[in-house]
Amino acid sequence: MFLKKFTDRFLGIFESFKLRNYSLYFFGQGTSLIGTWIQRTALSWLIYRVTDSVLWLGLLGFVGKIPSLFITPFAGVIADRYPRHKILKISQILMLVQAFALFLIVYINDVKIWQVLLLSTILGAIETFETPVRHAFVFDIVQDRNKIANAIGLNSAMFNTARLIGPALAGYLVAQIGEAYCFLINSFSFIAMLLALFQMKIDIVKVNVKKLPFFSNLKEGFSYVVKNQSIGYLLFNVCVFTLFGQSYTVILPYFAKEVFGGDSRILGLMVSAVGAGALFGAMYLASRKNTKGLTDKISNFGLLATLCLMVIAFSKIYYLSLILIFITSCGLMMQNAGSNTIIQNIIDEDKRGRVMSIYSMSFLVFLPLGSLLIGSASKYFGVERSVFASGLLCFLASMVFRFKVPLIKKMIKEKNIAV
Repeated sequence: MFLKKFTDRFLGIFESFKLRNYSLYFFGQGTSLIGTWIQRTALSWLIYRVTDSVLWLGLLGFVGKIPSLFITPFAGVIADRYPRHKILKISQILMLVQAFALFLIVYINDVKIWQVLLLSTILGAIETFETPVRHAFVFDIVQDRNKIANAIGLNSAMFNTARLIGPALAGYLVAQIGEAYCFLINSFSFIAMLLALFQMKIDIVKVNVKKLPFFSNLKEGFSYVVKNQSIGYLLFNVCVFTLFGQSYTVILPYFAKEVFGGDSRILGLMVSAVGAGALFGAMYLASRKNTKGLTDKISNFGLLATLCLMVIAFSKIYYLSLILIFITSCGLMMQNAGSNTIIQNIIDEDKRGRVMSIYSMSFLVFLPLGSLLIGSASKYFGVERSVFASGLLCFLASMVFRFKVPLIKKMIKEKNIAV
């Protein structure tokens, strides 16, 4: 009995693969993401090798994210006004061109930092348009609300698997063939996604977006989130956990070296614990057949993650910290992917792109901002106190969310979705 239940749950993880469009999307996007992580790792190494400065590394990260601050809301309007399938095709082609241009610059051995930064800014702008469209597109190719949780869980698993594989491959490839060919490999990886997109048979999702001026449509999207308290609280929770909860990962080198007296191998295991926890959370979400009980899971996992984070701040036991990091990462994944699942189920179709652009901002804007905040706070108040404060702020947000769970459940029930 137990074995059958376990087998059914395990096989349920791959439920969305029964949908041809989603299978194409998963393997195309998965290949592209591995290429993207190869490029990110190789580019960081290239910048540091050429400049021998961590300042330039910080600037590289900044220029890649700053476009999202200004463009993301507009990308949501475009995602609602125009066919998302076509937008994704265009964005993949543009990212392919960007990667190939980077390859040419490095291949001819004429690396100029301003060119690399410019191309990184361009890529950041393209990704800012692409990200909310991609999130909304998942519903276009799945459409079955009972499979949305599974599809989003698989997407998260795909992302975290690529995050584990890509950098490892990049380290080997940079040593064997150099950075230039890593960028060429990334440009080829977009072909996989393009082939998948062109093979898909998409029933165009017809939405009745009000024919308003562009900025009026933009305002309408924000007003919708403000008026719809359930979506508002879900997004608020995601933003707080992204801003404060995930920021501790950037200062893991401090814990590895100063607290545990280790080297890069200790840091590697800690980073692996982050990835493993996120992957476990994603697979758990993918194994769920519907949204039943998901709101409570988000609340419970959120509280557990915040408590673990506060203990991590002062833990002096290495193996305990690894376990706590794993649990924290799993809880953070449940916050993000679980909230995404519920939002995708209860949102009005004509607002999907705009709301998902706001959701995307939590990663494109609040994640780098959180890294900046915890870095600055650690300098003045100490690392341990800063990490503990981050956990405490997330704990307070969890308590607010916990009180709003009945409200969210009520709206889910109104949409005739299992709670």
